[in-house]
Amino acid sequence: MSPILRSIVVTASAAAFLLFSVMCDSGPDRNDPDNPLDPLNPATGGDPFRVSAKYEAGKVELTWNQSNLSGIGGFTVFRRTEFESLFARVDTAGMDATSWTDNHPAYFARAWYRIAALGVRGDETDTTGRAPDSIDVPPLLKIAGGAATTALREVNVQVAAERATEMMLSEDSLLADAAWEPFDTLRTWTFPAEPGDKTLYLVARRENGVVSDTVSDGISPAKTAGKITLAGGDSTIARVAVSVEIRATLPTTIVLSEDSTFHDAGDSVFLYDGATSAQPLAVTWIFNDEPVAKTLVAEIANEFEAETLSASVDPDLLEGAEVRFSWDDSITGECDVPVELEANAILMRLASTQNELLTAPWESYRSEATWAVGPTEGTYEVWVQYENDFATRWLYDRILFVPTPLSIVITEPSDSTEFHGGDTLSLAGEIVNASCRETPDSVTVTAPDTVFTVPNGDAGWTALWLVGDSPAETTAVTLVVETTDEADTTAVDTVLVLILPNEQ
Repeated sequence: MSPILRSIVVTASAAAFLLFSVMCDSGPDRNDPDNPLDPLNPATGGDPFRVSAKYEAGKVELTWNQSNLSGIGGFTVFRRTEFESLFARVDTAGMDATSWTDNHPAYFARAWYRIAALGVRGDETDTTGRAPDSIDVPPLLKIAGGAATTALREVNVQVAAERATEMMLSEDSLLADAAWEPFDTLRTWTFPAEPGDKTLYLVARRENGVVSDTVSDGISPAKTAGKITLAGGDSTIARVAVSVEIRATLPTTIVLSEDSTFHDAGDSVFLYDGATSAQPLAVTWIFNDEPVAKTLVAEIANEFEAETLSASVDPDLLEGAEVRFSWDDSITGECDVPVELEANAILMRLASTQNELLTAPWESYRSEATWAVGPTEGTYEVWVQYENDFATRWLYDRILFVPTPLSIVITEPSDSTEFHGGDTLSLAGEIVNASCRETPDSVTVTAPDTVFTVPNGDAGWTALWLVGDSPAETTAVTLVVETTDEADTTAVDTVLVLILPNEQ
């Protein structure tokens, strides 16, 4: 690379101090040591920014010093290659910029860069006669688009070299085994299968015999680390068909087997493009129904290496299954009792006795049911048979049914409540229906000299009785309420109230 040469400098805006007019009016050879563009200026040597160019990783980066000059609105970047006679404007940079990157330089060529400062009004420094910085840009060689790793032996190779007609590619740094071939910007290369970092070397040549320096690029075989998950991570399974999820780094082939030596006739091979797919491999594996632990082995491989993983699950033999009347009650007055069912089962059936269970219909497993008991007092049972792909199990629970009798209760008024003639007496109460029967929908109220019926609602029943004339002395009156259900069973309740004489 050529030594760093002095670069150009910048104009300032018309509103800047005297230095701006000196810069605009002066050429680089004007003898004015106060002018920062003057080569005789002891502080700047005619180059206040000192542009320098550096090549790295396929790019040229320009850097320059920050200037204290007033009126700078930005910078224009110029470039010329050895194949061009004039500089061309290629980009601009902001007023605070101190660097700029050429992402697409001329490869295998010498290039010159310079900058011109822009004033805040858009005027540009004259760069005539000011030496630019030069740099020799080598050919470009990029494996797999610049990727750090590859799972494939065959990779794309990108090459760039201005006006090259031939090239040599080799994994040997001396290119001893390479031959000149027609230049091509894109070709494929197949690395050997052995593990270890891979490096490719390139030399380009023009028709006039000019040969480039040797350039190289490297890539590493991808590691095949991964993870296998069975049944979503559950430790036990109820079915022989199990979900399998495999997450791996850049695999090309995944082999599944129940044999750790992969000699099973049931081995399954999946071609998987892990380089383009971010999704895990998701498949279903079917085990046999033997009641023993199940292990699945996965070989995750790319074209350089392989890794073996395994995961295990246990068949659920229904040893922890349960059936119970809700809340573990031992006595109930309800005729329809909730039943809690707990098992890692696929199918189940319910019956009142063990013998009936043999002919009861199968249904899909569910975690709850309602079971009918009664209507007579006694002990009742619920039997369940659970089944999955590996086991079957019979269980039962029992409960004592004590029927609730029909009853009616007066909650208002209480006994001995006092009233006067002409008052309106408010009655209220509720019905407790008998087990296994519908609640009666009406209540009959019997009071002195009257009988009437009122409806029973969800919140109970209410009634109003107009007390008659005031008696001569305090009189006890019994009010009777009764109800009858669908079985013609009658329930009665009474309340004794006092009717007081009116005060004279």
